[in-house]
Amino acid sequence: PIPEPEIEFHLHPTAAPPSAPPGHPPEWSQYAHASAPPLDDMVAPKADSPPPRSSVVGGAAAIGAVAGLAVLGPLAAVVGGAGMAAAAIADRGKVGKAARGGGKGVWQFNKEHKATERTKSAAIAVGQSIG
Repeated sequence: PIPEPEIEFHLHPTAAPPSAPPGHPPEWSQYAHASAPPLDDMVAPKADSPPPRSSVVGGAAAIGAVAGLAVLGPLAAVVGGAGMAAAAIADRGKVGKAARGGGKGVWQFNKEHKATERTKSAAIAVGQSIG
């Protein structure tokens, strides 16, 4: 049999400030990394940056919807599309930058190949041939 590994935990919390009541654990802020940005800066877009164009957000939503549909089905398509659109709008980090970059790529592809117009005309043609 394989012996169980020995796991040691070494927790050394920062001491509570002298003004803290006795017996209370230290505040969360004492555990937070000093260089971590405030939560508001990580979640909300900065006021001085313009919002992304709707075509870029739509392209990002299309990527998320297609990925969700391919992996888990129609419900995941809705969730994936909404998630990618939200990331493209609100996230100013690496994820948001990737979502906006993908959305811009979809927009450029559609502009060059007129995918939206072709899909629309094909859907109209199929609808007329059925009805």
